[in-house]
Amino acid sequence: MGKRAENIEGIKSTEYRTRTELRNLIVYEFDSIKKQMPYELIIREKDSVLIYDYKNKTDSTKNMSFRYLKHNGNLYFGPDEFGISIKNEFQTDFKFDQYNLTEEMIDGMGALLFNRLYGVLGFDNGWEKHFYYLTEQNINEIKLPILYRETE
Repeated sequence: MGKRAENIEGIKSTEYRTRTELRNLIVYEFDSIKKQMPYELIIREKDSVLIYDYKNKTDSTKNMSFRYLKHNGNLYFGPDEFGISIKNEFQTDFKFDQYNLTEEMIDGMGALLFNRLYGVLGFDNGWEKHFYYLTEQNINEIKLPILYRETE
């Protein structure tokens, strides 16, 4: 069996590629803003996976982590697996693909917008709340909420 990279002599886990950026989380309930919170996004690349850790600057119980598997293009949030359902669903400077659960479940999460370079733009938690991670640069350019669809 092979060794984990951080256990191989001369290679430290801190030598993996890491990038840190700031994000503002905006939480919508239907079409109204409910909360805004500062986050730090840490993107780590390890072998066949990209890890997106969203760290809440004031409350660590609100941290979120997503994993992107390079070999199949699927995204994981906790135990839930998401696959691409619509390519280039939302476009800014980045092209965001829409992901949905690979196996439908009662009260499961809704759609998720993701781009490998940017990370998660937004997702529907399945309970009428939408979460959007915006940068200082795009906060005024993107008309929110993106995922809210009025039913008539």
